[in-house]
Amino acid sequence: MATLQLQNVCKRYGAVDVIQDLSLAVADGEFIVFVGPSGCGKSTLIRMIAGLEEINSGALLIDGQRMNEVGPADRGLAMVFQSYALYPHMTVRENMSFALRLARVPRAERERKVADVARILHLESYLDHKPGQLSGGQRQRVAIGRAIVRNPRIFLFDEPLSNLDAALRGQMRGELARLHEEIDATMIYVTHDQVEAMTMADRIVVLQAGHVEQVGTPLEIYRRPVNLFVASFMGSPPMNQLPGQIVGSDAAGVRVAVAGNVVVPVAVASQSTKTDNRVTLGVRPEGLRLTSAAAKAGSAASAGPLSGTTHLVERLGSISLVHVDLDQGGRVIAQVGATEDVRPRQQVNLTIDSIHCHVFDQTGLALVPIS
Repeated sequence: MATLQLQNVCKRYGAVDVIQDLSLAVADGEFIVFVGPSGCGKSTLIRMIAGLEEINSGALLIDGQRMNEVGPADRGLAMVFQSYALYPHMTVRENMSFALRLARVPRAERERKVADVARILHLESYLDHKPGQLSGGQRQRVAIGRAIVRNPRIFLFDEPLSNLDAALRGQMRGELARLHEEIDATMIYVTHDQVEAMTMADRIVVLQAGHVEQVGTPLEIYRRPVNLFVASFMGSPPMNQLPGQIVGSDAAGVRVAVAGNVVVPVAVASQSTKTDNRVTLGVRPEGLRLTSAAAKAGSAASAGPLSGTTHLVERLGSISLVHVDLDQGGRVIAQVGATEDVRPRQQVNLTIDSIHCHVFDQTGLALVPIS
């Protein structure tokens, strides 16, 4: 276990800045997830931590010791890659103990460590199998076990579940979360899948174009995104965005007009005394409620209705996602209970639950919530 600090690190390829003046502190035993779209620099960043990429400027510290000039093999880290990278001619036991054998660890100690890790990862009955005899999930567990037996200071995971099918990804997410709790290790995990980030991380680092957009717990990121990028990237389905303008403000917050005549009260601090500020109203799918045509609008907790035609209904078991083409223009997604009787090409009304709303200014920054 170890702490890690990145101090103003930069990475350039020629004239292209991939990582730009990035700083981050990782606590001992923390599970940190780097998340962002393809090309945001997350894999480059974890490779810089591992020593596989040079840091052009700034400092990398592990337990307070500068590591920029230390080679990958001497940093005390273990990395699990997207590809399993197992030796096909070796058994599971031999794959997991290979690094220990190279380090001249006595055979009895090697066997003890492999047996302990196999128990943790439920691989005891597969130790004499070769990789070709294993499923994808089992191979990934072997790759993780190979890292664990080295007892590294920090574990690094570079999109380790992306080759698995949906069911196995869900299972392995649970396995990794349990593993982190059991061995209490510092882990840094890279993914483009925000569901993986939300379900496993102690803290999430949201990256875009080599910059850190926001760092926080999963609930902080979801409930209080700092800008439109984080709001739209984190959440499945993403946050609905409606163009609007501030038509009033007071000590309780601001009033935002959307879709022409729907006014939504939101408990955020106004950044100006003007009442014609153009803004974006963000509302999560669970903040849109299907209503009848006779539903009343303008209560303290809701505003509307919006009207439109259902475009698609996704039945997901306990919930349904209803895609609605608004009469006022644009499309939104509402989350409803699975028992709601709604079908495609159906006229519906929607009310907006203001407690699920966010307001973003013209630069995309979120207005500060009133506590």
